[in-house]
Amino acid sequence: MSRFSQRAFVIVDLEDLTDVGVTIDITSVVLRFANWGTIDLGALCYSIRDHSKRTPNKRSRPVDLDSVTDERRQSVLKLLGVFAAKKSRDGNRYASVYATSVLMERFVRWSDLNGYQTTLNDKQIAERAYAAYSNHLLERVRRHDLKTSTASSEQKAIKALCVQLFEDDDFGSTCRNIIRGQGDGEGTSPPSEDLQGRVLALTHAIFQGFSELVLKELSFPYQLAMPKYLSWEHPHLWVFPLRDWIRPPRLIEEHARSHRGNIAYNYSNGTIYSVAEVRRETTQRRAQRAHKCACRRMTTANTDFRDFSRLHFAVVAHNAFTVIFQSITSMNEAQLNELPWSDDFQIHASRMKFKVIKYRARGKKCKFEISSKSLPIFYQFLALRKYLLGEHQYDGLFLTLGVNNQSPPAPIRAQLHQTFFNCLREFDPTLQTLGTRKWRAAKTDDSIARDENLMVTAQILQNSVSTVEKSYAAGSERTHHEEMTSYFSAMAKTILIKKEEIESTREIANGRCKSQNNPLPQNPPSSITVDCGNTDGCVFCGHFRLHPDRDDIKKLLSARFYIDAIARSTATAEQFEILFAPVLKKIDSLVLTLEKVAGELVKEIKASVRRGQLSEFWKQKITMLQLAGAI
Repeated sequence: MSRFSQRAFVIVDLEDLTDVGVTIDITSVVLRFANWGTIDLGALCYSIRDHSKRTPNKRSRPVDLDSVTDERRQSVLKLLGVFAAKKSRDGNRYASVYATSVLMERFVRWSDLNGYQTTLNDKQIAERAYAAYSNHLLERVRRHDLKTSTASSEQKAIKALCVQLFEDDDFGSTCRNIIRGQGDGEGTSPPSEDLQGRVLALTHAIFQGFSELVLKELSFPYQLAMPKYLSWEHPHLWVFPLRDWIRPPRLIEEHARSHRGNIAYNYSNGTIYSVAEVRRETTQRRAQRAHKCACRRMTTANTDFRDFSRLHFAVVAHNAFTVIFQSITSMNEAQLNELPWSDDFQIHASRMKFKVIKYRARGKKCKFEISSKSLPIFYQFLALRKYLLGEHQYDGLFLTLGVNNQSPPAPIRAQLHQTFFNCLREFDPTLQTLGTRKWRAAKTDDSIARDENLMVTAQILQNSVSTVEKSYAAGSERTHHEEMTSYFSAMAKTILIKKEEIESTREIANGRCKSQNNPLPQNPPSSITVDCGNTDGCVFCGHFRLHPDRDDIKKLLSARFYIDAIARSTATAEQFEILFAPVLKKIDSLVLTLEKVAGELVKEIKASVRRGQLSEFWKQKITMLQLAGAI
């Protein structure tokens, strides 16, 4: 019999939580962060919980009912107040507060499972748990399970919450901060131009087609023009006034065979089958009923211009425009969700071929920049938005009308873009979802390609220059291909040597040297000294050479094994990033080069080195450290 029990729960909206008082039964609270998600905050009152994934219907997490204490209950109630204050007083977005709460829940879960069950109500235990969890994050970084930037952000967020929870600005001050590393990945690479083109071709087709259907009060069946790249025999789609409207050619025959829904609709020719035609697939009675229902549905939709189907297609067009708008402005979903709007707006010239939309809404000045050629579809979207609102008033630019489009306007759902891309994949199954980071990387790549400086790009993306440079300036796949081809060509010429060239070099611990006692620094990091008495610096020397044979590969991989071992055992997070990460990254690039010419051999030696079969020099170094108890 399971030790866990279900418990009563109540969903509490963060936006309604202005005063956290003792009247709340905190053990039953499932906290909802607008449409971003929920966490079972009440479950944290219990130190023993079922840690399996919660069901999608937001039910409470099963717990051991005997593991609750009054102290812990009071601490969770205080934590609820911290979340409420972050939203109301500090002005954080729902998405931000939700993300922070998820990190805190993860920290508490880890603490409960690792012997720190009083973390929430005992500051000394919390500080010990925080230090141990920081080491846990660092270990995940060293295993390459986590990026340094992710670990740093998580550590920082948890510390900030604990400072507020325990009302102690010095909380965690003795624990070293995880420093964001320079070699923490290559940022977000922009999507290929082909992928961007296909996504925008489909979204534009859907937005233009359905907004015209609604705004011009066109009739059903409606012929929706589709992009030519799909290579359909007929580049259009016949749309009937139904929610289940997606019928690309590959699905028409499958739908007909399944006999699901009303079989009177002819998706191939955009007509309604006659009773006799439907009769070929079913009984006379069902054929008559299907034909009659289809005709009645068509008549209703073509006379009622706020029919549910027209509202549905207007929402689909609205969602398509959010993707287009995101590609233009690079706003993330939280910004789209909370972007206010006023019909009293002005348009001003910005940089060449761009306009700035300025207005005042929710008591503050707002603006965003779009390209001049995007103005017509923006006006078209505003007309579509007005249609969706009907008699309602709403001060957000983007909105949702609920599951059946019958609810008052509300902020868009967090899953809107993923759901819309699932829709697009019905037409093009190879399509990948393009999120905010990808669009921002594409915009950065485009700006850099036009020789705009990073300051201009940062202003466009509303980021700092360092953020743009680090996170989004990774370059397109095509650019990378050209750059990497040149890189490996140069690497092959300067590092890899042929068998007949071996005699002109001298063996060293991690490879070969062409001119010993004559160091030639090649862009070493400031923390590395390139001299012939420091093996770490050899890989940054212009005279360093490798031959892609068993001996040199084993020496290089053994050096990496040694450096990684000593770093894991002795380095703090900061030391690791300064002293060891640059060398490991450089060696990894050399290994990648070796794999290009001796892939199977590199794979074989990697496996043997992991088993401890190192080259003689590095084997002796490891043994000395083990005897000294250093590792």
